[in-house]
Amino acid sequence: MAKTMIKISKVTERIKRIPWLYIAIISIWLLVFIIMGKRYFNFQQESQKFLKPELVAESIMATAFESMDVTDTYLGVDSRNPTTSNRKVVMFEPSKKEEALNLGQEILYTPLGELHAIYDRSNGLYTLFYNQLPISQIANPIVLYKFELANNQIVLVLDAKNVEGDWIYSILDIGPKRKELISEVGNFEKLIEAGPTSLNNCIYLKFADARKYTESMNYQIFQYCGTGSAYKIRDVKPEIYYQLKFAHYSPFKVYSLAANSHCFDVANDEMVLTKECDYGAKYCYMFNALEPRYKDKYYNLLAYACDNVSTRMLYEGSLER
Repeated sequence: MAKTMIKISKVTERIKRIPWLYIAIISIWLLVFIIMGKRYFNFQQESQKFLKPELVAESIMATAFESMDVTDTYLGVDSRNPTTSNRKVVMFEPSKKEEALNLGQEILYTPLGELHAIYDRSNGLYTLFYNQLPISQIANPIVLYKFELANNQIVLVLDAKNVEGDWIYSILDIGPKRKELISEVGNFEKLIEAGPTSLNNCIYLKFADARKYTESMNYQIFQYCGTGSAYKIRDVKPEIYYQLKFAHYSPFKVYSLAANSHCFDVANDEMVLTKECDYGAKYCYMFNALEPRYKDKYYNLLAYACDNVSTRMLYEGSLER
């Protein structure tokens, strides 16, 4: 019994030596941390229920804006502009013949960068983008020819805009250090063809003759070498050449040429005033170049047809061009 009491006494002494005050303080702080932690995590869970949709939406919008290029920011300008993802991607290949690549609907990847165009409804023009940056505005986004010259230069021939019968073409010149749009290239007539020169350091552009009565092989040639302008290297035959040529025709020959081309209405003795017949300009020009000594029945027929008010107005109007 005595031994048992001694053991209990020792245990009591040990318990008395334990710092109960510190244990109580630590326990209280632990309880506080547990309560605060529980409230914090419950708040996070409840907040996520309400904030998660908004955060997701913001994330989506941020991702969209990060991936959105300059093209897409212009899409509100006009509904005809396709999104970037809906545009056909065309890899650059030098042209061997005339083609029609629409930068308003397609993206052209050249060795120096990408090109596309966006229609601007406010002014009816297309904004041309090079590597996502606007560089100029053009009237027609159609590329007819594309060339890569020897000096690492990309040259595109853009289709014309027709202004009161004048064909106005443009050239887009892109080099490693410069970009330039050259407008009003040529003689305001239709482009027949274009191609690189033998040394591949320039391109040539062949234009039709504006005059309706000229020979089929009579055309002007312009050359562009990246100098900022296209210059003429071959001109058409002068007016005196055709005046002398037709002066030696007979009235019957002019009449036959017009009739065989279905440009002279034999039943009504008048010129056929259609675009295919150049509105009578070609054969009336030949007639006016005839020497007076050739007056005969065919001369009188042509004189009557070309003196017709409608024919004369169209003929004189075509000569003014």
